[in-house]
Amino acid sequence: MEFAIKCVELMTPTNSSFILLFVGVFFFGLTSRLFSQLTHKKLYILWAYWYLYFSKDRYK
Repeated sequence: MEFAIKCVELMTPTNSSFILLFVGVFFFGLTSRLFSQLTHKKLYILWAYWYLYFSKDRYK
C-alpha cells in the first residue's frame, strides 16, 4: 500500500514542474513539427527523461 501511495506521489507533479513539463513538451513538439527530426516515440522518451530529471528531488 505504501508503494502505491509513493507511486501516485511521484506521478503527480507539482504546479511548477507541471508548467515546466508543458513548456518542454510544447517546445519539443514545435521543433519536431518544424524540422521533422523527432519522431513521436523519441518525443515521449525525452518527455519521460525530462520529467524524471525535474522530479528527482521527490525521490529523497
